[in-house]
Order: sequence, then C-alpha cells, then structure tokens
Amino acid sequence: MESVSPVLMALIEGVPLMHEALEMEFADSSRLADMQLGYAVDVTGRDLSGTNEGDWKAAWLVFGYDYGAPVFVDRREEARGFPVYTAEHGMGSWVPQEIAVSFVAFTQILSLLNASMHAGAVNYQQLEVAMTACTGNMEFWDVVIEGIEDNLE
Repeated sequence: MESVSPVLMALIEGVPLMHEALEMEFADSSRLADMQLGYAVDVTGRDLSGTNEGDWKAAWLVFGYDYGAPVFVDRREEARGFPVYTAEHGMGSWVPQEIAVSFVAFTQILSLLNASMHAGAVNYQQLEVAMTACTGNMEFWDVVIEGIEDNLE
C-alpha cells in the first residue's frame, strides 16, 4: 500500500464514533490495509488499480464503507483538504462521486448526523442547512438520512 501522509492519517483517526443507525463503517489506522482489499489490491496482494477511465486509481485510499460501497480519498488532493468520495460497487467501472468538499467537512457532516441520531429524531431542514457548506451532493446524503430515519423507527 502506498504511504499515507501524517495529515491524512490524523484525519482518518479523527473520524467520530458513529451511532449504530448509520450504516457506515470506518477504519482506524490498523485496518486501512485491509480496507483496500477488492479495490486497490486483491487477496494475493496483486495491484488492481489502472490508468484507464473507470479503473480504480492507485492514489485512492478506502477508509470506510457505506452499505458496502467504498468511502475514499485521493491521496493527491491534500491541497484541497482531501475531498471525500464514494463509488457504486459492482458496476464494472469506478465513477467517483464527491460526498464532502474536504475531510474536515466530512467529519462535520458525520457529527451532525450523529447528534441527530443520538437525539432520536432527524430534522431534515436543519441538517440540510448545516450540511450545505460541507457538500455539493445532498442527493447522496438524502439517501443516508432516509436510512437513518428508517433505522431509528
């Protein structure tokens, strides 16, 4: 596995512990290598990345899963604050979808969602207003929020 900058490692270690109603799983530094299996490498350690459109890119680092889909950053984007992406699994090609404008924005979104879950109620309008500065992709988060609402019922 390509090295991970100390800045990115600190960001990954700072992902908040989440309420069980959020169907996302995140790694700590001890599990990062395992999270690359099936994306960057196969079980034998063979590199699965490529340079063609739709290939998994060598610079992408999976640090979590959303219902089995990878949640990742591009290690080359430190100057942008490491935007956070996801991509649908099993589609035959990887099309990244930005879900947070930076890693810090991503953890802010998770903290907002976590607070709603611990309160036992999701106020969508309040969440949308608070999340707007953190993401240009409320469509993705709408699905997450719907899942949270279902899990809280």
